[in-house]
Amino acid sequence: MRRIARRLFCAMAMSELIIATSSFAGTTDFSSIERRLDTECSAGGFSGIVLVTMPAAKPYEHVCGSADLARHVPMTADTRFKLFSTTKTLTAIAVMRLVESGKLKLNAPVIDYIPEAPKEWSGVTIRHLLQHTSGLPDQTERLLAVFKSDHRRAMTTVLAEDRAAGMKPETLPGAVWKYNNFGYELLAAAAANVAHMPFDAVLQTLVFTPAGMNTAIVEKPLYVDGKPGSVPDVNLAQGYNGTADKPEPAVSYEFIQLGAGSVHATAQDFVALDAALKAGKLLRPETLRSMASNLRNSGELDRGPRGYGLGLMVRGTPPLIYVGHDGGNNGFVSDLERYPDGTMLIVMSNFGFAQIEWVRAAVAEALNASGAHSSATRSRS
Repeated sequence: MRRIARRLFCAMAMSELIIATSSFAGTTDFSSIERRLDTECSAGGFSGIVLVTMPAAKPYEHVCGSADLARHVPMTADTRFKLFSTTKTLTAIAVMRLVESGKLKLNAPVIDYIPEAPKEWSGVTIRHLLQHTSGLPDQTERLLAVFKSDHRRAMTTVLAEDRAAGMKPETLPGAVWKYNNFGYELLAAAAANVAHMPFDAVLQTLVFTPAGMNTAIVEKPLYVDGKPGSVPDVNLAQGYNGTADKPEPAVSYEFIQLGAGSVHATAQDFVALDAALKAGKLLRPETLRSMASNLRNSGELDRGPRGYGLGLMVRGTPPLIYVGHDGGNNGFVSDLERYPDGTMLIVMSNFGFAQIEWVRAAVAEALNASGAHSSATRSRS
């Protein structure tokens, strides 16, 4: 009976379901994706937005669920989500803009830009940090433990302890791929130092504003009576952990992972980002190509032309390989993918338990079936 009651509760919450599906100018068939999303939304397995934009075609959009189950707030296309690790692509874009301007060098040691770092890290470069091949331990938990007011002071404390201990990389820099959130905190610190501004301002100046990401923000800390929290974001969906039968409100402190996961954004922010990248407003074409080149074997992405580049994951099955990044942890999941024909996919959910991996593969399958990839390949040759 309890399980039935929980399902009824979820069904009532999902009665605020919103679904908006546009017609297509092209021949790409998303009907199977639509059916599965309908099913998962109705069963309480997904809440959020799936948006696909395509060249010379109207976008496909599916919005469903609730931005806050307890307050019965409907999900809308303007709802903001925590991106978690999808933030890394935005951090990488900011870093590569600083590389283009000569303020950072990809193959320079990180200690050139963060003098507080241990001298034992002299072999760790900006490129290694972007590619998760630094060999350094992930010190995110230590960063959380000492975080009292802001990112800069927390990083200073951790680095001082590392320097005093003479901490060395665990593996030879460049030799081993190992996903490392702390590496992106070091990138945030390096970027802030050379740009002479806090990293949230770096993202605003180098990415959000020129890209037209008008509703994207960086989560900020707010301590009350010594307890950690974040500045309220009235447009942010409430995140949930648990299961479809029993969604449980989540609390996360992503301001701690400033370079690795701190951004809140809407789907339209990523439409703007995609357009800005295509127009060359953020990066030179050769720079953007380099971010998806010289890939490192990341274990799960080890077949064919796939792997991890500079803040980008390259995935898919030949002949259709797509580039992007996903993220998710405490109450949210997200995914940004860019396909070779110019199609862009964004998935955002405020259910941390939502399974979204299938969406990117299903979109690729639909594009393959429509011949979009073949047409894109011919037009480029």
